[in-house]
Amino acid sequence: MLHKRTLLALAVVAACWIVSPATASAHELITDTAGSTKAILHIEPGDDPVAGKPNTLLFIIQNHISSLQDYRVSLVIRDAQGTAQTVPVTATDTTASATYTFPSQGLYSLTLQAVPANPNGQTVQFDHSLRVAQGSNGSVKAASTTAPAKPSHKWGYIGFAAAACVPAIVIAISLALRKKD
Repeated sequence: MLHKRTLLALAVVAACWIVSPATASAHELITDTAGSTKAILHIEPGDDPVAGKPNTLLFIIQNHISSLQDYRVSLVIRDAQGTAQTVPVTATDTTASATYTFPSQGLYSLTLQAVPANPNGQTVQFDHSLRVAQGSNGSVKAASTTAPAKPSHKWGYIGFAAAACVPAIVIAISLALRKKD
């Protein structure tokens, strides 16, 4: 009987772990147009952009780029009607960051381009579609851009702490059930 209870407890924990949202799943892994370079797109607040409020976009470049400081980096954001806006980008080592206020909910196209200072280098371009589903549904008077804010990863830490506590709780329940039998 105890063996069945333990297996049932482990099955419940495994199901909760699979069904619960993972903290890293909110980050988008994107590939450049050449298929040779990858980047992780992280958006603050909470990896879900909000219309009418500043959103920090972080592109963490993987693979062969050692420092974006050797590149001229630009970010263009297009709305569903094709209206483009160039957004100021701050590039440090392998991270490009920008803050942008999406004027309304809808589908946006992000194009991050890194052009090397060295004429023999290879231009890297990332194209990504992004749906903004939260925030004001009407237009904001002007889409504003501001200096990038430092990202907060508090929800990631909370999720990690919660995930670490679940096995301890299951073990405690299993031990309590074992003592009753």
